[in-house]
Amino acid sequence: VNAEELLNSALRISFQKVTEGKRKTLIGNAVAISPTLCLTALHGKARIGHAIILHSYSGEMFRGTVVKNVFEPELVDIAVIELNTGQQFTHFTPVSAYSVRLLDVVYVAGLKVNIRDEAMPAIYESKVNIIEPGENNALFQSSYVSFDSSSGAGVVVKQVGNDLRVIGVHVASHDNTTATPPVERARDTEDSAGHESVSIALASLSSNIHGHSAYTMICEIARVPELIA
Repeated sequence: VNAEELLNSALRISFQKVTEGKRKTLIGNAVAISPTLCLTALHGKARIGHAIILHSYSGEMFRGTVVKNVFEPELVDIAVIELNTGQQFTHFTPVSAYSVRLLDVVYVAGLKVNIRDEAMPAIYESKVNIIEPGENNALFQSSYVSFDSSSGAGVVVKQVGNDLRVIGVHVASHDNTTATPPVERARDTEDSAGHESVSIALASLSSNIHGHSAYTMICEIARVPELIA
């Protein structure tokens, strides 16, 4: 698998949210799936119509809005962002119509933000370990070392003919050890309460693992039929 091909569709996102009277900038990841659409996981922290800022691996900036958001704790967590009129992604990876199977190889590609607010590429190769049962459950488990703000990163498979297809997005990481507190990022304006990872807010489902080996939860597109028309 070509690393550049995986990263070209990777996006980092940010959006404003007011909590207890304080405005915070939440950050995460997303993956472009068409010239105007991308997928992410918002953990219920943004609603339809919420404004989102996106940055690509190559440094391009885009603006968009949440147009679909399917969220139920521990069952499904995936959202669609549509770019504002007149904007288009240069690179994207189409979605897969097929469901994953046990031991399928998956690739997770995202953009990790360091303390200086610089995006660094991160790619992991793993396998499908457990497919969560239940008619309304769209999650499956894998095992790779995730990073703070990786929520929403695209999960990709290689199909016949070596074509890459997006099969889901990273939702959460579980670990039994005590997590190291995430790095506090510098405030960029007086109105901002600093950058906070979207994944921090998912207390019941996620525990940031910061280098520990643990299992991860991925939301699968094929089991959310109302997501992509």
